Amino acid sequence: MPFTFKLKKPALLEDLEPLTCMQVRNEGVEYRQFSVLDSVDWSIWLSGLVLINTDKNRLELISADGTCQASATIGLVRGQRLARELPEPLASKLKQLISVRALIPQFNCQWREHSLAFLNADDKTVVRATLYHIDDSSTESLSLLQLRPLRGYDREALTIQQALEPVAATIQGEINLRFLLQQCGLTPTPVPTKPEFQLKDHQPTEEAVLKMILELLFLARRQEEGLIADIDSEFAHQYRVNLRKARSLLSLFKKDLSPERFRAIQLPLKNMAKNTNLLRDLDVFLLDQDDYLAMLPEQFQSGLEALFKRLKRRRRQVWRKVTAILAGKDYREKTKQLERLINEPPEFSTSRSQAPIKKRVCRKILSQYDKIQRHGAHIDATTPDEQIHELRIEAKKLRYLLELFAELFSKDQVRRLIKALKRLQDNLGRFNDYSSQCLFLEILIPGVGTKTAERDAISGLIAVLYNKQKNEREQVVDMITAFSSAKISEQFQKLFACAAAKDSGS
Repeated sequence: MPFTFKLKKPALLEDLEPLTCMQVRNEGVEYRQFSVLDSVDWSIWLSGLVLINTDKNRLELISADGTCQASATIGLVRGQRLARELPEPLASKLKQLISVRALIPQFNCQWREHSLAFLNADDKTVVRATLYHIDDSSTESLSLLQLRPLRGYDREALTIQQALEPVAATIQGEINLRFLLQQCGLTPTPVPTKPEFQLKDHQPTEEAVLKMILELLFLARRQEEGLIADIDSEFAHQYRVNLRKARSLLSLFKKDLSPERFRAIQLPLKNMAKNTNLLRDLDVFLLDQDDYLAMLPEQFQSGLEALFKRLKRRRRQVWRKVTAILAGKDYREKTKQLERLINEPPEFSTSRSQAPIKKRVCRKILSQYDKIQRHGAHIDATTPDEQIHELRIEAKKLRYLLELFAELFSKDQVRRLIKALKRLQDNLGRFNDYSSQCLFLEILIPGVGTKTAERDAISGLIAVLYNKQKNEREQVVDMITAFSSAKISEQFQKLFACAAAKDSGS
């Protein structure tokens, strides 16, 4: 078993010989220099893996035990990179970890590894060792010595350990890459992506809702820097998700705020989200590029590729407009003004605004679940698409209520209800996505001009997406029936029992 020591001062080879009373032979030195790549939220590191880029532009995905899971030699990396742009099998492994997030150079480090051998009086090697010199530690230069005793020489190994005790501290057994990176000063601090509201059951509703909207606005604004830098499309997505949650929360608790305050908050939030509508539409379409290529036969590929090139140019133009808005003085002043408005003390202008938040939430959740059941009961094969889209919106509101207020209830029970709701949402979401993509493509046809290949590719894609939408629609009734079952209904009633009494203000 290896033994590792952290030396109290940087050690040289000549320091070890008099200290241990043994001959120490240097068997070579290796200079290690590389950068650590990860997503902005450190998904790779948090999964227990490390992705490094060596000075020879070789990417290696390393597990905790030092095993290389996948690797690839690539061209010069400048800035960020998407997993799908890398060779297989590295691309597939990384996509499971970071999804659509970009890889960013997060940390640079270097150290020296000296391979040593300790010899006894008979010139026989009794212990092998590695001496690590870390010169760019966040604190000071550092020396680590790892001993690996050879079989039959435990006594000699013990002698070396005892000799090192005055000048070193035993820290752990095997040294791995993660440990060395931490010794170099790597301390990943992922930016929070989920809000923590710290709600109290009896907190007045208006106070709680305003606090939550303000936190969601802060989370949205944290995405602005990455959106402006165009690191990856997820920054725009998270910006919009947090704004959408804030707007949904405001709408659900509209009667708990004064009409004046509601309107003063509603319009700025709506305008903030509106700024990124087209950018998100283009991002969604381009993210599905590989799927679209797989949907159509070979003869349509050139038309699709030409379409993607055109949309990438269009996306670049739209992104420039969005970043000009976000970086502009008018936007900054209006968002700061909105933050101050939300942060003003509660007005408590209605009796509902002073009601305990948990009680109000219970009633809202049951009311929303009842609305989905009632709307769902009237949906069949002849129902217009618009009504299915409306049901999707109501399901999303319920999802936000369950997620945003989960801390007030049993996490396990809420998680089970969200899981049941997610099956319905996934179905409705796919139905909506296929419908939206068809509309998006139909708008593109007149702009294609004389490019017949693009027109044909778009028409073919619309036909495929329409069939997919049709298949999802056939499953809608079954999904609604499952979510409206007696079992799920009983779980909602049991968890949110505080809403047993009717509330005329729901």
